[in-house]
Amino acid sequence: LLSQISIPLPFSPIPITLQTFAVAVLAMTLGRNKAPLAIACYLLQGSFGLPVFAGGLVNTAWMLGPSAGYHVGFVASAFLLPRLLPNPFTASWKRQLLSLIAANGIVFALGYLNLSLYVGFREAFFFGVLPFVIGDVIKTGCILLVLQGKQTLNTFW
Repeated sequence: LLSQISIPLPFSPIPITLQTFAVAVLAMTLGRNKAPLAIACYLLQGSFGLPVFAGGLVNTAWMLGPSAGYHVGFVASAFLLPRLLPNPFTASWKRQLLSLIAANGIVFALGYLNLSLYVGFREAFFFGVLPFVIGDVIKTGCILLVLQGKQTLNTFW
């Protein structure tokens, strides 16, 4: 659902979405086995022609496009995050932060590498990484607030 909320950027083939937020939340709630499987099923739905990608686009050949690296990065992130943060609601905020940075980093790295095949390394950084850093910082901050809020509530109950 969060891929449907997208803001196209006139200078980039990659839109702003809440997909990385959704991947992190799924990874922390579904765990190490179910999270990557859930994201892989999402990509499979797109491969079968369902309108699950950003903006409701139907793209059965998504794995050949400029955003394919980001999609593969979602699976990698969903695999990595539960391993770095097996107990997200009880971990320290530093561990939560570093784990979320690593999970976002893998999405950025794979997305950047694939996008660079289409537009070159320099342009891929300016079109596929830089415009999204501030948004991912905000999304990471929101996730941290929820995790810390949950820890605070647990203290009182």
